Amino acid sequence: MHPDAQRLVSESGELTAVLGRSVGSDRFAALALVFATGTLHCRCNDDTDEIIVEVVEKDSLDYPTVEDDSLGGLVGMAAEYAWEMTNHRGYADAFQLRLRNAKGHEETRQFEVGASAMDVRRVIDPHRGARAPGRSEL
Repeated sequence: MHPDAQRLVSESGELTAVLGRSVGSDRFAALALVFATGTLHCRCNDDTDEIIVEVVEKDSLDYPTVEDDSLGGLVGMAAEYAWEMTNHRGYADAFQLRLRNAKGHEETRQFEVGASAMDVRRVIDPHRGARAPGRSEL
């Protein structure tokens, strides 16, 4: 992981917005996770179908706010851990991010690239089940 991205995840502060460029069918060409301390930009490398994760200036992007169920409820949470993921063929085609709110509720999202677009998946902890967070956790 690029050192700038490592630093941002370690010192993110709260997520204030999710911006992106949709390609339809709940898929994205790029997403920007805007944190209090910087912007984490995830985009597709069209030549290799790999994910590029980098820190950028929010003002350099002209993406609209993302209103997508897979990213809903994350604003206000802080980054806790991040992973780069490489598939069995050696391609770095996924990135995973765990976020936590002030009350300890966690949400994890996986950003996976294929066919020049990104899918966002909610990762469920099998020990906690697929329950929605209670009001006391939000």
